[in-house]
Amino acid sequence: MSILIDAGNTRIKLGWLAQDTVPGQPPCIEHIMACPHADLPEVFTGWLRTLPYTPEQALGVSVTHHRINDYLSRTLDTHGCSLVWRKAAQQALGLTNGYLQTTQLGADRWAAQLGAWQRWRHLGQPLLLAGFGTATTLDTISPDGTFVGGLILPGTALMRHALAQGTELLPVASGEAQDYPQDTHNGIISGIYAAQCGALLRQWLLGLQRYGQPPHLVVTGGAWPALASEMETLLRTETTLLGKPSPELHYHEHLSLEGVAYLLQESSHA
Repeated sequence: MSILIDAGNTRIKLGWLAQDTVPGQPPCIEHIMACPHADLPEVFTGWLRTLPYTPEQALGVSVTHHRINDYLSRTLDTHGCSLVWRKAAQQALGLTNGYLQTTQLGADRWAAQLGAWQRWRHLGQPLLLAGFGTATTLDTISPDGTFVGGLILPGTALMRHALAQGTELLPVASGEAQDYPQDTHNGIISGIYAAQCGALLRQWLLGLQRYGQPPHLVVTGGAWPALASEMETLLRTETTLLGKPSPELHYHEHLSLEGVAYLLQESSHA
């Protein structure tokens, strides 16, 4: 049995993978759990006690502080389980990393791209992978399997707090997206959602222009459910104006973990 880890900016995502997973098939990840950094010591040890088997190995990606990585490694060592961290590579699982400096790409983004490529490469379309977490990332993969680049912008929570901290009177807003908001809270939320969804639409249109076919849209991250309705409405409106069918959105909550699982499958059957 193997443990999978995605150590993000604000949360740690965990799962385990049985050894009998079929190569080439989507991995069946079980016992998935996510916890904030502050709760990690208590939650992680409790999670380990719930596992049905003793873990034999662990593979992870991380974009967080080395102290958290060290804690996870030490804790797993006490269970006789070695943890290996993977960074972005120039190539893996048929996907090429187009970043100018390969390892500058966040390991979690690379893992999510690998997961998306393995699941949807058969479509022969460009892929647009949108990650809505602490930061928002919008990554495009060409039909032949090259990550050509992507945007990074503050996530929805960071935008809310930046407005409150950078001004004298604006609140940490809570509200809903509206076309023409008439109060400050809804105005802030509407602006944030418009920025997030507008950036995704921009990259989708660029992909359509570049490849001559609409990118297949894959979304992940904890902030997506709040944005979903706004984004789907925006896409319907835009594609109607273009005379094209509205693209289908595929939401996958733990795509980085799945990418790690595919990497583990590859190393186990090398």
